[in-house]
Amino acid sequence: MKIEFAKCSIPGRRDYNQDYVLAEKLGENQWLFIVADGMGGTKGGEVASALAAESLLQNIKKIESLQPELIKKQLEAIFKKIQIRIAEESSSNKELSDMGTTIVCLIILNDTYIWASLGDSRLYKINSDGIEQLTEDHTFVQDYINKNGSALPDAISAQYEHMLTKSLDGNVDSPDIFPQNTKYEKLNEGDAFLLCSDGLILDKIHTNTQLFKNYVLGSESPKDAVNNLVGYAYEEGSKDNISAIAIKVGEKKYEKLKLKSYALPEQTLELKKSLIERFRSGKEKENGRKD
Repeated sequence: MKIEFAKCSIPGRRDYNQDYVLAEKLGENQWLFIVADGMGGTKGGEVASALAAESLLQNIKKIESLQPELIKKQLEAIFKKIQIRIAEESSSNKELSDMGTTIVCLIILNDTYIWASLGDSRLYKINSDGIEQLTEDHTFVQDYINKNGSALPDAISAQYEHMLTKSLDGNVDSPDIFPQNTKYEKLNEGDAFLLCSDGLILDKIHTNTQLFKNYVLGSESPKDAVNNLVGYAYEEGSKDNISAIAIKVGEKKYEKLKLKSYALPEQTLELKKSLIERFRSGKEKENGRKD
């Protein structure tokens, strides 16, 4: 099936961008999409998100047969390796001592897909039936909802919504790997996806998912969709880095909607290419310790 996508990542109101977005072709009709949201000081978050995303990419490329069931079987072990890598980097460089990252990934393999997440970056599936969040936030607030069947009062949830219960930070947290009850999900004509860091989510409890659906399906292109959504989050006051990837599957045409356009701030839209080259060249440890 035809795959169209676009990605956008901006520092937003912060002085530096700790998010990392990746869209990589693995083979014919095979794709890996990642959004990682780093944390831990000026350099730590940037290094952690890049390390996690690029390590995931390189480890998946090493799998001999890119079949969904085989990748799913190896994903937990791959994430354990990444946790070890982050722990090693953290212990070898004081500037990286508290680094960590969230991560959400979508793997499309011909007419199937699987996905995984750690933290509060999200994946949404969107089509004519509606919009569905395919990941669950690993946060204090979400844990409270799961245990008590009700949400915290807004005033309290606003204080705790960014407190993570799981992340890639050099410890032992393991990812949610989906789908959990089947080998994979089937990809259908007209499906669309949105991956995003929590900078795009202005209110985690009352997320305006209809807005996401309108822009992803009702825009002229994924580029228009993702740029407008990132611009919207910035204009509405997001204080975090803002990153998103919009993906459309197949040739199905949806009704184009009259949507408000949002300008992106005058910032660098793509992350530093030197980080990408560093991790793909296999010299990330050496260069990372010089930073």
